[in-house]
Amino acid sequence: MAFEPSDFEDLVRFLDAHPDMRDQLRRRILSDEFLRLPLDVEALGGGMAELRLAIEKLAVAEERTEARLEMLATAQERTEARIETLATAQERTEARIETLATAQERTEARIERLAAAQERTEARIERLAAAQERTEQTLSVLTLRVDALAESQRSTEVSIRLLAQRTGANQGHLLEWRFRERAPSYFGTILKRPRLVEVDDLDLVDAALDAGGLSERDVDSLRWLDAIVRGKDKREPGFPETLLALEVSVTIDTEDVTRARDRAGVLRAAGYRAFGVVGGEQITGRAEELAGRDGVLVRLATPDGERKEQTA
Repeated sequence: MAFEPSDFEDLVRFLDAHPDMRDQLRRRILSDEFLRLPLDVEALGGGMAELRLAIEKLAVAEERTEARLEMLATAQERTEARIETLATAQERTEARIETLATAQERTEARIERLAAAQERTEARIERLAAAQERTEQTLSVLTLRVDALAESQRSTEVSIRLLAQRTGANQGHLLEWRFRERAPSYFGTILKRPRLVEVDDLDLVDAALDAGGLSERDVDSLRWLDAIVRGKDKREPGFPETLLALEVSVTIDTEDVTRARDRAGVLRAAGYRAFGVVGGEQITGRAEELAGRDGVLVRLATPDGERKEQTA
C-alpha cells in the first residue's frame, strides 16, 4: 500500500496533537550519532569563537587579495593596451623596413648604373687627356704667335680708343649743331615760330639775379645748356610764351634728363614758363622713365638726320 500525501498530512496533525510521540518518532528515524549531534555541537561551542575569528581574518585577507587582484587586473589591462600599441608600432616598423628595403634595392641598382657610367667617363677622360696633350703641344707653338699678335693688338686698341674719343666728341658736336640749326623742324610741333635765344638776351634772368632770386651759379648753369629755344606753346590756349632748356647727347642718359629738368627749373625761378628737353639718337630705359616722371620732353633723331621721332 503506497504512502499518499494525505497520509503525511494526517501524520503531521497527529504529531502536533501528541508531542510525546515526536521523540519516539525521532529515535526511530534518526541515528544515534545524529541524536548526539547537539551535545557534540555544544562541546564544540568553545572552539567556535576561535573559528569565527579565524574566518574573520580569512575574510580580511580575502578582501586584500581581491583588492590586489583588482589592481593586477587593471595593470594587466594597461599591459595588454601597451602590447597592442607596441604591436601596432611593430607593424608600422615592419612596413617602414619594407619600404626602406625597396629603396635600398633602387639605390643599389642606381649605384650600379653610376659605376658603369663612371667607367665610361674614365675612359673618355683618358681619351681627352691624350687629346689635351696634343692640344698643349699645338698651343705651345701658337703661344709665340699669340704674344706677337697681342702686342700688335694693344697698339691697335690704343689707336682705336683715341679715334673713338675724337669721333664721339665730333659726333656729339655734330648732333648739337643739327638740333640748333633745325630747331623749327624738331620743335615746330610744340612751339609757334621756335627760335634760339642766348642767356644774356633773357631780361628776367638778369632781373632775378639782381634781386637775389638767382645765384651766379644758377645763371652759369644756363650758359652750359646746349640751346635755349623760345616760342609760343601751341598746346595751350592763347599760345603762352615758353622756353625749352635743351640738352643734347648721342645716347641720352639720366644725367642729361636731370640737367634739362634742373635748368628748366632755373628759368621758371626767373619767371619764365619753361620745360626741359633732351635730344639725341637714342635714350636709355631709365632715362626715358625719368623723363616721363619729371615732365622732360624727348626728341630723337636718326643718325643721318633725315628723319626724326618725337615723343613727349
